[in-house]
Amino acid sequence: MPACGGAGSLPDQGRLDQRGGVGGMGEREDRVERLLALVEDARAELIALTLRLSNLPDLAGHERPVAESVQGWFEENGIRAELQPLSATSANVLASIPGRSPGPGPGRRAAFILSAHLDTEGGPPINEGDRGRLRGAWQDGDLLIGKGLVNCKAQVAAQMLALRAVARAASPLESDLLFLGTAMETGGPVSLAADDAAAAAVGPHLAEGSGAWAALAQGLRAGSALVGEPTGFGICQAEAGYLRVRIRVPGFIPYTPFITRGERPRDNPNSIERAGRVITALEGWASEYAARERRSYGDTIVAPRAQVQAIRSPRFLFTEDDDPCDLFIDIRTLPGRDDAGIIAELRALVEPFQFGCDVRVYDRRTGYIAQHAEGILRALTDAHTVVFGTPPAPPAPEQTSMWHDTNAFNAVGIPAISYGIAVQREPHTREKVRGALVDDLVRLAKVYAVAALTMCATPAEGPEQSPG
Repeated sequence: MPACGGAGSLPDQGRLDQRGGVGGMGEREDRVERLLALVEDARAELIALTLRLSNLPDLAGHERPVAESVQGWFEENGIRAELQPLSATSANVLASIPGRSPGPGPGRRAAFILSAHLDTEGGPPINEGDRGRLRGAWQDGDLLIGKGLVNCKAQVAAQMLALRAVARAASPLESDLLFLGTAMETGGPVSLAADDAAAAAVGPHLAEGSGAWAALAQGLRAGSALVGEPTGFGICQAEAGYLRVRIRVPGFIPYTPFITRGERPRDNPNSIERAGRVITALEGWASEYAARERRSYGDTIVAPRAQVQAIRSPRFLFTEDDDPCDLFIDIRTLPGRDDAGIIAELRALVEPFQFGCDVRVYDRRTGYIAQHAEGILRALTDAHTVVFGTPPAPPAPEQTSMWHDTNAFNAVGIPAISYGIAVQREPHTREKVRGALVDDLVRLAKVYAVAALTMCATPAEGPEQSPG
């Protein structure tokens, strides 16, 4: 599917179809009521499951304990699940509830995927005493708190409960209902540690969405996907891509008593001080970039930003012939954005300094707008309205200006949107926005369950082909 760039419009959600939607009468309405009751009755279990998953090791590339726990829970509840190993320490987990027809065909719907990521960004705390605060999870009254809880175990646990509720309330389904817990969504294993030789040579925070790409490479296909992310209960129909660039500033760091800087920037041999001038220029460029790249796609706004993310020296001081300083820049890009022009701008930005900087891309991913997603958009809007009483509000631009696994699904033609819990402020974690209300967690599971029911429990009006 070709990417869509520039200003455009998103698929029309249309009006809520009361005849086929979750608000209809008869057997379908009874199923929905039973579904909501099953989730409500599992409130305590949902809280415990969320906290348990959130307290397991979950660094990107080392989140296999979470995958194994998710697989075990599904099997204990009579739902088939299997691991998709990505390494000795990393794995996706795939669970499924089979429908009457395992694939597309006349009167049948293609499979529907609920997906959320198992890993959490960052690394292990340097101070072990801070481990609980920085990587753990706990309950404080009506608030659940934790870095990995909000992003993204709340969505994982809510989808797990939703899958079980649908299996109990609506079996047999018309089409397969799948759950995919993805590993390494927040970054590939090479980006785990700043002192790791591979990470220092390549760059930080790269290879996002690796687990989703691996599942798709192994043949996973479906008619549509709903990806769990903390979107503030807004529906994200578009997501930014990213471009990651290393700017190597050459130079030589002399013994301090002999430093002479001269009058021109290039007369200063110190690569780190040279890099300071480049950083100042990059800061100005990033502000201008953010202002000009903002785009509206219907009710969705994508507002890409950029920043210097790391500064490193790849050499031992006083050891090599030169002492370059590497700057790593993280640039979020509009859906379908051709990044050749961005790279040219960065090269033009550093050229006047006459340092001889090397500008090189070390990681990139394309952003996408969901195409042919009317079915899942209607289903999710209906489900949110049933649970909350009002339609969902548009997501904040920050939520559509990052990487979600929706990009991987949309890249291969599986219409995918993201939706999840609203974050709450709290005083304990590094970010101070890693809280989630217990009532919101329960509501989230209900929305996922009703949406999955709509997508899987009613026959399609005509043939529906699975992409890919």
